[in-house]
Amino acid sequence: MKYFILLFILTMVLAGCAQDEKSEVTNEAPESKETAPQNEETAESPTHEFFNEDFKNLLNEGKLANADFGIGSTAAEIKETLGEPDLEDVWDGANILQYGNYVYGYSYLEEDDTIYVIEYAPEKEYYLADLTALLGEPEISEISDVNGRYFVLYHLEGLKELWVYNQSEQEDSPIASIKLIKKY
Repeated sequence: MKYFILLFILTMVLAGCAQDEKSEVTNEAPESKETAPQNEETAESPTHEFFNEDFKNLLNEGKLANADFGIGSTAAEIKETLGEPDLEDVWDGANILQYGNYVYGYSYLEEDDTIYVIEYAPEKEYYLADLTALLGEPEISEISDVNGRYFVLYHLEGLKELWVYNQSEQEDSPIASIKLIKKY
């Protein structure tokens, strides 16, 4: 649990250091690209349950698939609707609320409880090959100096970023976390 939260905070810090580039997630099909051999693209692929057109559309709205709330929601709204979180804490100057596999992050300032980070730790094995097939090539794809894991970064419209970390340094290992961040 602490590792998940530490990973959350470290990527929040990295997001502030990232480039100010942005790109729009569009509904146009990306150019054809071979996928990783561990996950053949079929209609039955577990990844397609998550990485589909709904996922792409929700990103543009500032939401992650299956999350109850999106960027711009408030901590008060979340608590009122979902009740007490599984974990409520302060990490590196950010308040977090954790509900199951979703973490919502907001400013440590009392007057601003607007959510600007949503992170999801998948229960199933999802793969970057399917995300890339949906969104195209990311702006950044490399091994993190912070945690040694392979990650990709997409700059989205509206100063949003999508950070996706794998479970290891291998590009074809399962995804460990999917994070949507609103930069200010």
